[in-house]
Amino acid sequence: MKLWRIKQARFLLLLGICLAISIRVPLFYFVSYDTNMHLAYYEYLRTHGISGLSYFFHVSHIFLYFLLLVTLIPIKALYAIKFISLFFEAVICLFVYKIVKLRYKDNTFPAVLACWCFLFYPSVIINSSYWGQWDTVHIALIMASLYYLLLDNSTNDWKIVILFAASLTCKPVAPLILLPLYATWALQNKGRIWKLLIYTPLIYILSIIPCWLAGKPFTDLLFYDWKIVSIQRHYSLTFNAPNIYQWIPNNPGILLSGGLSVLLIMLLMTLAFSYIKYEEGRKAQAYIDIAMFSSLLIPFISPMMHERYFFLADILSIVFVFYHPRFFFIPIILALSSFLSYYPYLSNLGPPIPLKYVSVLILLMIILLIKQLSCSYLRPNLINNTNGHG
Repeated sequence: MKLWRIKQARFLLLLGICLAISIRVPLFYFVSYDTNMHLAYYEYLRTHGISGLSYFFHVSHIFLYFLLLVTLIPIKALYAIKFISLFFEAVICLFVYKIVKLRYKDNTFPAVLACWCFLFYPSVIINSSYWGQWDTVHIALIMASLYYLLLDNSTNDWKIVILFAASLTCKPVAPLILLPLYATWALQNKGRIWKLLIYTPLIYILSIIPCWLAGKPFTDLLFYDWKIVSIQRHYSLTFNAPNIYQWIPNNPGILLSGGLSVLLIMLLMTLAFSYIKYEEGRKAQAYIDIAMFSSLLIPFISPMMHERYFFLADILSIVFVFYHPRFFFIPIILALSSFLSYYPYLSNLGPPIPLKYVSVLILLMIILLIKQLSCSYLRPNLINNTNGHG
């Protein structure tokens, strides 16, 4: 009977993958503004090879490495570019399966169902196959790191740190959304703090060496993201992100105060989560809850966020709902808010609903998660500590 269930689960998973591919392939033909830039980079790298890495691109050096690799694949340039996103989409799917499997142990069907939810989640399909974005690259690394973190085994510490550090090399802003979670994890063991502090800059420096050897100035590579921020800060406080800045008049002068406020909140979150004494067997669930909360709160209160910076929250919501089935509506609401925030850029039209009203949906989800965290972890710890002193 058990073998039969495993075969059924494998069949359903294979069926889901086939259907997902059939939906994605027709979307390859759409070429966005970003895809046009990637095509130009692709042609430059195909012509100049490794030496082309020295040229300035408005994209992370990690993506350039992958772009250089796919120039070797004998397929159409547009397909090669979108193949990068699809490959890492498959990696994310694998770790969605693994993370949900941790919750249900021998029951494979919930993990397969989670894969189906991921494969057919609207923003997942739009982000990579249609839009041609590469957010799946750093999120795949984050999900892999999160999986090893949930195993709660000190032998995996180096995997957690290296994968998280690697995600930072791809897109430093996005993985920092989960910094409160990783800081909470690191504070449980002093050795982990040193690993984070040492491995993170080391891996970043190692990652830029190929571009440096190709001729690109080392300082340009080292401070690439600061340059991008300095350019973008003159544009807007929010780039279609449904966050609090939709309600604030565009004023780059508040950028510094907004950024410092985010750092303070992240510090307070870390201190609060570090205070919690997690029950045996519930730590993985607690980490999922913290990750879900952080992935919504940080982009919501941070300036200069793009709409795609909620993409991690979209994916984590799928995992979250399998740990908390009563919150089944969260992935649905996030899918709706992502679609509404993607729409203006992809359609070149205004949003069907003002994005400041969409941000209210995100705020409601955050309030709900605050209640969940408070009732499940913070309040019981306060009561236990009070009783202990009594």
